[in-house]
Amino acid sequence: MENFLIDENEKIFNLDEIKQRGLIRAQYHSWNEPRNGIVVAVSKKNLQILFLPLIRTSAQYFKIKSSEIVEGKWSIIYSNDLENFLSVEMTFGKEETLSGDSE
Repeated sequence: MENFLIDENEKIFNLDEIKQRGLIRAQYHSWNEPRNGIVVAVSKKNLQILFLPLIRTSAQYFKIKSSEIVEGKWSIIYSNDLENFLSVEMTFGKEETLSGDSE
């Protein structure tokens, strides 16, 4: 997979790679644990993720901003097909992208 973010005068999401219905495991720097979800909306600067909280009778959303990834506030594992994975590690200042193959 190519990079999670691309340069277009600023870092934005790679819309060729990040798609609706993609699966994601993301953890914000202030959360105790990651959340698993489905990407439901994609734009150059924002992802909206649907996830099921511990209360099973509701669904909730969270948003990932490309600027927060650049700031190193997110740890993310993403896949469109569950064969190829893209991960971004929390770095608090420098976006670091690691891509992996199927295992």
